Amino acid sequence: MFVGVVCMLAVVIFAGRSLTVVGGINNERDAAGLYPVLSWRGHGKDQEAPGASEEQVLRQELQELEARMDELERARRSMPRPLVTTTHHVLEAMEGQHAVEKARTDSKPVHGDADDHEQKSAQHKSNPAVLGTDKAAAHGASAASTQTLGPGHSPEAKEGEHLPPRQDLEKADSHTTDNLPATQSTAAYDSDTSPVPLVDPTVLGRDPPALDHADMPGLCAHKSDGDEDVLRRIDVWPSAEKGKPRILCFSYTLSTAHAGPVQNLRRTWAQRCDGYLAFSNQTDPLIPSVDVKHNGPEAYANMWQKLRAAWIYLHKHHLQDYDYFLSGGDDIFVVVENLRRYLLSPEILAATKEGTEPIFLGRPFRPPGNDIAFNSGGAGIVLNAPALDVLGKELLGHGKKKRLCRPNQVGFWEDMNVAFCLHEGGVHVYNGTQDAHGRERFLPFKPGHHLRYRVPPKPDWYAVYTKEWGLKTGLDCCSTEAITFHYVKGDDMKRYHAIVHGMCPNIKASEGEVAQRALDARR
Repeated sequence: MFVGVVCMLAVVIFAGRSLTVVGGINNERDAAGLYPVLSWRGHGKDQEAPGASEEQVLRQELQELEARMDELERARRSMPRPLVTTTHHVLEAMEGQHAVEKARTDSKPVHGDADDHEQKSAQHKSNPAVLGTDKAAAHGASAASTQTLGPGHSPEAKEGEHLPPRQDLEKADSHTTDNLPATQSTAAYDSDTSPVPLVDPTVLGRDPPALDHADMPGLCAHKSDGDEDVLRRIDVWPSAEKGKPRILCFSYTLSTAHAGPVQNLRRTWAQRCDGYLAFSNQTDPLIPSVDVKHNGPEAYANMWQKLRAAWIYLHKHHLQDYDYFLSGGDDIFVVVENLRRYLLSPEILAATKEGTEPIFLGRPFRPPGNDIAFNSGGAGIVLNAPALDVLGKELLGHGKKKRLCRPNQVGFWEDMNVAFCLHEGGVHVYNGTQDAHGRERFLPFKPGHHLRYRVPPKPDWYAVYTKEWGLKTGLDCCSTEAITFHYVKGDDMKRYHAIVHGMCPNIKASEGEVAQRALDARR
C-alpha cells in the first residue's frame, strides 16, 4: 500500500512530463549515493534534458516528494503491527501435543509435580513413544492437539499406537530471542552481590531418610506393567564407593513438589550421590533446595532460563568440588552405583584422559538434518568438571566466541541448548553410551514402555532420532548396567529402588535371567 501511495503522488506531480535527470539530487540522500542516476521516461519515448530553470523546478518537486515519502514512512511505522508468530511461539503452542510431559498452563508453572497421574495412566498399556515421549523430542510435535498437559502427564494411547510424523522444528531459528532487556541476560546472581543463598549439597548424604518399611508390601507387589521384568535384570555394581568419582546430582523442580516427588528422590537414589541439590523456587537448606534466580517467569515454556541459571550456579560455586554433575527432572530414577561404574570404566577414563578432558554423556538424539546431536534431558545429562567449565564460560560470555550463549531465549528445549552451547565451546555429545551389547544405559522412558516398544512400519520420532546409534527392543532395550529411567512418578520411584536394590524378595531375577547375565559376562 505504501508503494502505491508513492506511485500515485509521482503520477500527480509528474503527469504529462517525460524527462531524464542525469546526476544526483543535492541533498543528504545524494551524498549517500542513493540517487546517482534518476531516469524518467514518458510514453516509451525519451525526451531531451530540460533547461536550467526547468531543472530547478524539478528539483523542488522531487524534494517535496521526498518529504512526503518520509512523512508517509513515519506514519507507517507508527501504525500497530500485526502479531508475528515467531519460532518459540510456534513451539510453545505445540508443547501440549503428544507428550510434552512437563508442560504446564500459564497458571501452573513448571518443573515439578506433586500430582499422581499413575493411577489413571496405569489403566492403559501405552506405547512409550506416546505415553512417555521425551520432552526433548516433543520439539517438533504436531500442533493438532489443544490439550495442555501437566508435568508427568502425557497423552494416553492404546497398545501399538505411535507418534505421527514430526516436523523438524529444531532446525527453526534457534537464535530467536524474546524482548528481555539485555541488562538481565546473565541471570540475577551473576555478580558478587548475589542474592541467591548457598546451601550445602552434602546435607542429604549426612542424614539420609530411609524408606518406610510399612510401604514395602505395597512396593513389592507384582504388577503387570513390565517394569519389574526390566528392573530385576539390572545388575547393581557392588564395588561402588562414595567419592569415586565425586558426583553432584541435581534436579529441577518447584516448591509444590518438595513434599512429594522431591521427597521420593531423597528417600531413594539421591542420597547415594556425593552431593544433591534441588533447583526450585524456594530455598530449603534441609532438602537442600535453592531458589535459583533467572530471567522470565517460572514456567515450563521458560525451562531454558531456569536450567541456564542452574548451570551457572554450579559453575560459580561447585566447579572444584565435584568430578561429575548429573542433571534431571524430579521424575528421573538413577542407579547411582551403575553411574559410578560407567564413569570409572576404561572407556570413559580413556575418553577423558583420566578426567582432564571434557565429556558430555547421556542418551543421544539427532533430529533429521541437524548438525548438532543432543542428549535427552529427560534421561539425564552428565557433564564432568572440564565440560561444566566450558559450559559455564559459554553461558557467561567468557568462552571461545566471547559472547553470552543464548542469554535471552525463551523455550522448553533446554537439553538442545546445553548441546548447542557446549558445541560453541568445542564439546560434543559422546558418541554412544550403550553397553557392549548395544543396549542403552540412559533410558528416556519407563522400563515397561521400553520393553513393549516396537518400531512402527513408518518409524516415529524415537526410532528416527536414534537411527544413528541403533535401537534395540524387547528385553534388549535396556542394559543390565542401566543408569537412568524417565517419567518415574509417585510410589514407582520407591518401587524401582526397592526392586533394583534387592529389597523385594518376591521380585528377583529368574534362573534364566541369571544364566543370561553369566552369558553376557563371558562375551
